[in-house]
Amino acid sequence: MDFLALMEKVGFADAELVAETGLNSSPKTRGVLIRARKPEKTDPKRRPILANDDNMVDPISMKTKKRSPAIEKVLEKAFALGVEKAKVIDTSTVTVEKWVRWKCLYGCPFYNKDAYHPPIAPDINETKLVLGEYSKAILLNGSKGKELSDAAILLEQEAYHMGFYKAFALTALPTGPDEGADTGATRASGENEAPCDLQKNKTNKQQIRPMMEACGIDVFRTARNNGFEIDTEKETYGHWNYFALVLIE
Repeated sequence: MDFLALMEKVGFADAELVAETGLNSSPKTRGVLIRARKPEKTDPKRRPILANDDNMVDPISMKTKKRSPAIEKVLEKAFALGVEKAKVIDTSTVTVEKWVRWKCLYGCPFYNKDAYHPPIAPDINETKLVLGEYSKAILLNGSKGKELSDAAILLEQEAYHMGFYKAFALTALPTGPDEGADTGATRASGENEAPCDLQKNKTNKQQIRPMMEACGIDVFRTARNNGFEIDTEKETYGHWNYFALVLIE
């Protein structure tokens, strides 16, 4: 390897031989003048910026991008909202089964009544696809289903403002101030609605998120996969165990 190549290898750029000098010490040696430059920090020949670098720098604006917010901060927010128990889980532990949706299809009086329930709620195939777009979620647990569901909606909003723009909640029970049969319906605005109800329904729709079971999620298996206690009888733990989920990325 010649000397010019060696200089470029150690970090110099545009190395070139300019001229010989008068500093010849013997017939076997000769002096030369070499010109090169040391790349500035903005030089494109620097170490490439990786997409997963926590402190990424835009080489044009030289502005450091905001560090990704920690999911643990969202977890802390869940407890601040009054959630009794919460845990960050892998979405791979969320079990989706067809039989769960059958429980909603047969015997539930709210079938085809609103967006919390089937068939308007996402089916199991769509649920599996969406879960595949997330790696993490926060599983919420409490003894009061309505309050837990409301907290899940609020936590989704908090997570969004903390930088988790993909945050999406799935609830334990219908949410919002009005739980009537038509609350949450995603029919086109004005369809089967009186004009005076449009604004009320518009407000309620901002709080609509599908229930976990309505999407085919096996809440029992999902809870047990992540170390939570749950049973079919209230007396086992002295209260019902409700669960809600906030997908986060």
